[in-house]
Amino acid sequence: MPLTSVVSVDPRTGSGDLLPMFQAAGIPSRHETLLYGDVQLIGRGPEERPVLIGVEIKAVNDLLQCFVSKRFVGQREDGTPGQLAGMLSAYEIVYLAVEGTMVCVNGELRVLRGGHMERPAAGDRPWRYDTIQAWLHSIRRTGVDVVQTHSRRDTADWIASAYRWWNGKAFEEHESHVGFRKKALAFSLTDTYIVSRKMKVAASLSEGMGMKRARAAAAYFPSVAAMVNATEAEWMQVEGVGKKLAAKLAAEARRVD
Repeated sequence: MPLTSVVSVDPRTGSGDLLPMFQAAGIPSRHETLLYGDVQLIGRGPEERPVLIGVEIKAVNDLLQCFVSKRFVGQREDGTPGQLAGMLSAYEIVYLAVEGTMVCVNGELRVLRGGHMERPAAGDRPWRYDTIQAWLHSIRRTGVDVVQTHSRRDTADWIASAYRWWNGKAFEEHESHVGFRKKALAFSLTDTYIVSRKMKVAASLSEGMGMKRARAAAAYFPSVAAMVNATEAEWMQVEGVGKKLAAKLAAEARRVD
């Protein structure tokens, strides 16, 4: 079994109310202020190695605000990496739980509440359904598992089920998955996997990166923190990154979370 299997719940607004739900469901849990994510748990990895797992929860309106402000990418005021880079750096497994039912109506995004479909409250313009789904597909490309939940109760139940999966039978006994995930976890402490994680973060900073430049950035920067704190001049040292892209990357990485 892992060193500990207690679920840590950030006590701040947006996640603190989950604690009594977990406790009522018999999930060992506690409040703990987290640097990244709303919920943290430890699971049984290959050969019983503990695997650190983070869950970020976004209600639909908050998700839309993130899309506008780009605060999922960038840097916090205290100089630490923003949400996406920080989550990928802090956890081996990252989940994004999108809370609220999103519906497409004539191409526009609607949120289902109480049996009625409403326009999202975030922003002052109609939201295109494809625009948000495309953004979520891009988030998935960084290695984040995006999960749709329909209510706060549904979010709590899903996290509880994830806890039971990760802390139930041994990792090797989960036979329904393919070998790729097992291999990625088994080598997560090697340099190869660390470089792969840096590639995911680099690719997420700009659509213009591409995997070739992301691979070069992962080789050049010693850590995710060094990458998100890099200046324009430092980005220009990365193979394939010119002045225009370097300026864009430095600006994106410094957007306030």
